[in-house]
Parts: sequence; structure tokens; C-alpha cells
Amino acid sequence: MADVLSVRAQVRRAGHGSAFQLDVALEARPGITCVLGPSGAGKSTLLGAVAGLVRPDAGRIALGDRVWFDAARKIDVSTDRRRVAYVFQSLALFPHLDAIGNVTYGMDRALPRPARRDAAEALLHKLGVGHLARRRPRTFSGGEAQRVALARALAMKPAVILLDEPFSALDRELRVSLVMLVRELVDETAVPLLHVTHSHGEARALADRVIRIEHGRVVADGTPAEVLGAPGSRAPRGDEEAEEDEDGQPVRPAADLPDLDGTPMPELLRRR
Repeated sequence: MADVLSVRAQVRRAGHGSAFQLDVALEARPGITCVLGPSGAGKSTLLGAVAGLVRPDAGRIALGDRVWFDAARKIDVSTDRRRVAYVFQSLALFPHLDAIGNVTYGMDRALPRPARRDAAEALLHKLGVGHLARRRPRTFSGGEAQRVALARALAMKPAVILLDEPFSALDRELRVSLVMLVRELVDETAVPLLHVTHSHGEARALADRVIRIEHGRVVADGTPAEVLGAPGSRAPRGDEEAEEDEDGQPVRPAADLPDLDGTPMPELLRRR
């Protein structure tokens, strides 16, 4: 049975005494958990704590019986030993490396270099960007860069995958394509994936569970229907406000994205 990611984390807000930037307790099972909430709610802080980039002031983070952080027991496993793949909104591809170099970067160095390159090339082809193998990121389109970043994340054989709004700058067609691709890949890898998004339609189509965070606390946790309501309906309490981007600006609602209107993923796949 695959491991469950368990997170209890308190992160104090700098310069505000006992005020918390994040104070959550949640679980993420193998599959996709979408994390929603307004700008500044603590979503990226949550991902940072799981990855080991943010050190909580209190709490415990574990994947199954592997404890990554425990404030009481003074356990804090380093980021490189957690096997967490983190795809940032900016993607953070290495500009001086070609696609093969980016994908092999996080692979096990015990593998011979030719084996790493062969595995990277196979993964790029699987994601539809094999033609980019010898090209550098400055020549990639937005969708190509997303696929290379996903290939790099998967190449390290992660125990947990974190996505921090990687699709927000893409147009509708690319978002649909990559949402479908992520769903397929997670079904294959059977690991917990936390996906931060502002798109309710994306969450309805992609998520097994949805967690909503406001002011650093979990205010809703359940299936997409339980947290967001049925497609086309008004959002439940706590979701009435318009979706916002990271600058607090309104974004187009899910109804404007017909292929991400909350249609369950199997049906979406059949349509295409």
C-alpha cells in the first residue's frame, strides 16, 4: 500500500510575535490533492514546508513511517533526502543545460551517465518533447517548458510531487493538455501530489481531494463536489469570492474554460 503524506505544521509570521502564517493539519493520499485559497493564504508556505525549504516552528511531517520533520524530536531531514519533486510556477529550468541535462540533473548518480541520458530521453519522448533533447530552455515554448519541467520532476522517482501553479500562465488548450497529462502520470506513479491552483475548474477536473486554505488554516477538506459544489453551481461557503491570481487580480472563472469545467477526468479523456 502506498504511503500517505501527513502534515502538521505551524509557521510563525516574521515580526508578528505569535501570529501564524501557517497552522494546518492535513493528509494527502496517493493521487492528486488540489490546494486552493486566496493570495497570501499560505499555500506556497505549505509546499515549502513539505519540501524542506521552510522550517516550521512546530509540528510533524511524515510520509508513511518516514518522519521528515518533528519539532519535538528535533528531526529535520534535508531537502535532498526527502525525494520531493517541486515544480515551481517559474519552472526554474537551468538555462545553461539542454533538456537532457535538466532532466538528468536530479537522477541517482549511482546510475552510469549513459543510462541516465537514455532514461531522460525516453521520459522526454513520453511527454511529447523528445525533439527538445539537445535544445536549451530559451528556445522552448511555454507548453514545452512545462513538459520538460515535469520530466525533470518525474526523473528523480519522487516520493511526493509538488506543483505550485505551474499552468497559470498558459492558454486554455495547453492547460487542458497538461492537466490530462498530470492525471495520467500520477495514476502511473501512485504517489501523493499536492497541486496549488487558483482555478476551480482545474481542481474539479484534476483532483481526488480539494483542500481550501484561508489565513493559514484549512477551512475545507473533501472531494471536489464537497468543497466546490457541482459544476456550474455556486461555490459553497468560503468560496464565494472570485478566483484571484497571485497579485490579487481576478482571473476568468471555470465557466470560461469549457474543457476545464469540472468534467471528471475519465470523461474528459474520452471526449478527446
